[in-house]
Amino acid sequence: GGGGGGGGGGGAAAGGRDYYGGAVAPPPRVPVSQQRTAFRNLPKMCTFWLSGTCTRVLRGTCPYRPCNGQFVFPELPGNTDEGRALVDLLRAKGAAKAQKEVDPSTVEKLRDAIKGNKAEAIKARVLGKDDLSERYAKRMQERLPDAPRDDSVRTLWIGGVPADATEADVRSAVYVHGDVASVHVARESRSAFVEFTTREQAEQAARQLAGTAVVRGRTLRVAWAQPREGPAETA
Repeated sequence: GGGGGGGGGGGAAAGGRDYYGGAVAPPPRVPVSQQRTAFRNLPKMCTFWLSGTCTRVLRGTCPYRPCNGQFVFPELPGNTDEGRALVDLLRAKGAAKAQKEVDPSTVEKLRDAIKGNKAEAIKARVLGKDDLSERYAKRMQERLPDAPRDDSVRTLWIGGVPADATEADVRSAVYVHGDVASVHVARESRSAFVEFTTREQAEQAARQLAGTAVVRGRTLRVAWAQPREGPAETA
């Protein structure tokens, strides 16, 4: 049997649960001071374990993850099948045996994380080019209100306006997204109508306000106002 991460070993997260939500017992050789530690203070990953060649785990003397019994991997996205599979393997086989059986793609991701690619990931997040940012942008795109075909419509309907909100409150929430011509608050329906100076300004505001407009701490709904109907045509 391998030392370090035996079948009874578990993650070090507080409350007896590992990073992926499974109930586990605290690892036998991990100091109490390390059992409730921030991820940035966790022991480093064992690079020899990632290569499948750690010999200290066989003697139970390796201080690095997961050889030391800490089955916690902030390098992998939480609540994923991949992360849970790794933890399950470590629990079942122990760190010594698991180093020979861990999925190669998981090893590659862990290697990338500890080689400095995390800095690149942070840069991508800042630039909005990572997977999470792209998914968020897609959701925002799906929530954009459809622009009416009538190009003369320049007014947005704002829903969910607090009862005590003023026209100034609404204007302050939207003016940075386009040139506002007028604001009307309909208190009885908890809504507001914001007219912009041009159709282009209204479309820009619609894109930028969808899912982000807030007045007095309340997130608002944004849609296009219904075009005004002209006099009925006669046959």
